[in-house]
Amino acid sequence: MPRLSLPRPSRARLSPGRVVVVAACVVLVALFVGTGRPAQAQVFSPGALSNGHAAIDGLTGCTKCHVEGAKHDNARCLDCHKEIGRRLDANRGYHNAVRAQQCYQCHREHRGATTPLIQWQPSKAGFNHTQTGWPLTGKHKGNDCKKCHEPRLIVDDDAKKLMGGGRETMLGLERACVRCHFDEHRGQEGNDCARCHATDNFKSAGGFNHNDKAFAKFALVGKHKAVECKECHRSVVDPRPSTTVFPPAKSASYLQFKDVAHGTCLDCHDDFHGGAFGNDCQRCHTPEGWQIINQTAQDTGFHDKHAFKLRGAHTSVQCRQCHGPFGSTPAVFKGLKFKHCADCHTDAHLGQLAPQGGVVKCESCHDVGGFLPVNFDLARHDQTRYPLKDAHRTVACNLCHDQHGKLADRVPKAVRDDMARRGRRVLVSNARLQMPDVVGKDASGNAPPEGGRCEACHTDESPHGQQFSLTEQGLRARRCIDCHSTSSFRDNKFNHDDSRFALTGKHKAAKCNECHVPMTSSTAATLKARRGARHYRPLDPACVTCHDDVHVGQLQKPGAATTDCTACHATTGFKPVDFDHDKQSAFRLEGAHKRAQCAQCHVGVDVEGRTVARYKPVPTACDRCHEDEHKGQFDAFSPLLAAGPGVPVVTTAATTTTATMTDAVHEDGATAATTDEPGDGRTQQRCDGCHGVETWFPARFAHERTGFPLDGRHTMTRCADCHGGDLHQPQPKSCASCHQDPHLQEFGLQCASCHNTERFEAPLFVVDSHRRTNFPLTGRHAALPCDECHVEKRDRQFTRAAIDCVQCHAADARRATTQTVNHQRPPFSLACGSCHTPATFVGAKYRQHDTCFPITRGAHSNIRCADCHAALNGFVVTGNCSNAPARCAECHEHNIAAEARRHARVPGYEHKSQKCAQCHRNDAGE
Repeated sequence: MPRLSLPRPSRARLSPGRVVVVAACVVLVALFVGTGRPAQAQVFSPGALSNGHAAIDGLTGCTKCHVEGAKHDNARCLDCHKEIGRRLDANRGYHNAVRAQQCYQCHREHRGATTPLIQWQPSKAGFNHTQTGWPLTGKHKGNDCKKCHEPRLIVDDDAKKLMGGGRETMLGLERACVRCHFDEHRGQEGNDCARCHATDNFKSAGGFNHNDKAFAKFALVGKHKAVECKECHRSVVDPRPSTTVFPPAKSASYLQFKDVAHGTCLDCHDDFHGGAFGNDCQRCHTPEGWQIINQTAQDTGFHDKHAFKLRGAHTSVQCRQCHGPFGSTPAVFKGLKFKHCADCHTDAHLGQLAPQGGVVKCESCHDVGGFLPVNFDLARHDQTRYPLKDAHRTVACNLCHDQHGKLADRVPKAVRDDMARRGRRVLVSNARLQMPDVVGKDASGNAPPEGGRCEACHTDESPHGQQFSLTEQGLRARRCIDCHSTSSFRDNKFNHDDSRFALTGKHKAAKCNECHVPMTSSTAATLKARRGARHYRPLDPACVTCHDDVHVGQLQKPGAATTDCTACHATTGFKPVDFDHDKQSAFRLEGAHKRAQCAQCHVGVDVEGRTVARYKPVPTACDRCHEDEHKGQFDAFSPLLAAGPGVPVVTTAATTTTATMTDAVHEDGATAATTDEPGDGRTQQRCDGCHGVETWFPARFAHERTGFPLDGRHTMTRCADCHGGDLHQPQPKSCASCHQDPHLQEFGLQCASCHNTERFEAPLFVVDSHRRTNFPLTGRHAALPCDECHVEKRDRQFTRAAIDCVQCHAADARRATTQTVNHQRPPFSLACGSCHTPATFVGAKYRQHDTCFPITRGAHSNIRCADCHAALNGFVVTGNCSNAPARCAECHEHNIAAEARRHARVPGYEHKSQKCAQCHRNDAGE
């Protein structure tokens, strides 16, 4: 389709040539606008629009359908076709099924005024009407489209606007039946015609049900079913002419369905009794037939005057059921027997409950209310030979007292003939009430067990077959009651400890079906059990019956049928293993062997595609499990090894005779020696000559036999550190032969006088030893590490250490000079020991002070200089006593008035520290 493309406006200034072109275009447009529609269409349109769109033909109508670029937009179509838009919004109609398509795909335009807009695919007659959401069924299928799509049936105003001028539309119809068909019931049944009628046949009204209250208030029963509708529903003539309505009516008359009187029978039927019995005809009559009397004593009341008063179910019995007539026998109202139930009723239990020579007392269990339910409760059942207990008390009677077909044969022929003559059925209960097989004696005269014989009632195939009747292999025959109770079949009371296999450990928590699995077909056939029944016995109690032998027979005793798993394992758990390696094998576990994991010695081997721990045979020689780290170097030390804990064993044959895990483990713990694995001709090393089983290192080689016992750090030294790689290098015994002398022989070669083999850095040169020097260690000096004073690491001759106090305590000396009493002025000096001791620097004793005021004893022995002397820095001690620095009043608080009274008799008393010091000089408090 050619497109009309207009250039967008540009802000650039047009050239003179472009101005001319634009002007020419404007003139052409003006010419065409002034012309008629055909001229416009020839230039700007690909063809004339159809008559339906004639109103939007021309340049001004393009945008009604097209958007920029000559594209179509469904939204533009829906701006006009609102009738379709509403259906799309409601998800209805044909257009909803094809809403993803463009409108022009079905409605082609610009193909001429007379071209139809609807392109039927494949044809109008072959259109799939189901796509509209209204499938055509029944007689709708064969109708011509115009019969339904009739302009007079359109109710949508927007759809009506589409009509006229040769146009047609398929829209605007409603789906209700009455929009197309005349309501022949004249509104009596509403507009939901489909409730009763179908599209294939209107007259049959197959959906109508007269007995359903949703359709009618009067159910048709008995002979009413055969009555034609018009006999009850009269015909009414419609006053409206049938030719003036649309759609037209089929008939001018209709049947009246509403407001039909049916309250009593007399609304339809004549009263033959002339009103003598009222209008309640159903007291005596029935819809099944007029002459069938349904009169009961409850309704008439006259039967109560008779010796046999009607109660319970008897009140609903029809008179003729007792009085007749019965065929050719006329009705009888006098002389009927009624003393016993059996006079009218057959013995439903067929003599099972009749006492010998007597009559059954039916009223002991039944009443006139009905044969069922039975008035025989559990309390009465408990008085029988089979009291009901537990779950039996909830079982329905007929499950035990089942129907027995042969009992029906006991009904006498005369009784059968009489019941047939009277038109009554022979009603009997074939339930077995006498059950000698449950509670009676057996053929041998034995009384039944407690609880009766279960199998008499539970006659289905035993779930266990003959498993519990076996007595071989030490088994005892079991009865149902031994395991099960009447409370529940599944909650059995079987005590497994009363069997050959008492449950202990984890077996107690195991579910029964984990051990007692379904039988195989052959086992089930042998024990005569049904296929899939669980196997309880006989079962081999051996562990391997249920559990796999993870050791694949390695530990099976000679001659034994299976492995005795209990020798190592317990029922509390497969692990830990209760295996005594010292008693149950030839290899005692000692030292580190006790801590070794089993898998370290008993490695896994492949057996039939799975990994199995190997227990037999397992070699016992050290070098069969451990690598010889010495590579045979200790072969030359045989004499020394022989002197050790064991005696060397040297083999020259190809095999080594040892006790291995292939030995048969006996109950007494003894083992039979067998041949170890084939050897390789190597000498069996006496590893235990040096090494113990506790740990490989350190070795326990008897080094003391060499004359050089190992102690301290020597015990942790590798042999090769002293003896070289081949361990053949001889060594002298002096320390200097292995260790360098850091003291350069300053102290001689007697290293042991200061050092030991435990640690070189912790010398034995203690405080007492230091007294032999010119600086004995006392006080705090005795606790100092050596390198506090001997700071030069290279001075291993210990000749450079300082002995003057200020050489080590220089910082303290400077602080004493600048912050406290100037120790560089007389009478002080740097001879620290005159006042201080090595025990503690604090608490110096300046004994010269005692000549003026005692401070080395008494209450002032622990005070500091600054406590009394306010200005110590630069203070000069002259040696003469002076009261000037005294500060007594600052420490000893006084009440001035009180002290004045105390010192009233002291000549020259003043409240001053200097005055205190003049009198109180001996620190005695006087």
